[in-house]
Amino acid sequence: MEFRKAQRKDLSLIISIVSQAGLPTYDLTKQKAENFIIAEDNAGKALGTAGFELSGKDGLLRSLAVCKDHSGKGLGKELVREIERICEGDGIRDLYLLTKTAPDYFPALGYRRITRDQTSSDIEKLTQFTDTPPGEAVCMVKSLSQSPAKPAGC
Repeated sequence: MEFRKAQRKDLSLIISIVSQAGLPTYDLTKQKAENFIIAEDNAGKALGTAGFELSGKDGLLRSLAVCKDHSGKGLGKELVREIERICEGDGIRDLYLLTKTAPDYFPALGYRRITRDQTSSDIEKLTQFTDTPPGEAVCMVKSLSQSPAKPAGC
């Protein structure tokens, strides 16, 4: 299995995988598809996808979806780790997410629950936040870049 960066032409594939997982697709665009990755087997068959949106120095993990015949094999965790690696390389400090379906899945990956008023003002501007009423989804965050420790006595 390998990951590849999605291209605009992959939008219909991304929508297919995400909708089969029961996740919203109404706001996915060709431009947003460029911030997705696709996991494929050695024959080039798509196994899953995940994406992110950037806003300032923060990111939003979105649309984590694994094809049914590949769920429960750790692929979701690998997709999240790959998105985190990409975001960290882009200088993203914090990676947020909203989830209605998997609030118990993400803490094992280092995400912690927060209230929506604890999100950055940049993240609050993204469509998933503006279109999801408070209380309808669990909000979580993971810090990707750790601040260097201050020397003792400071």
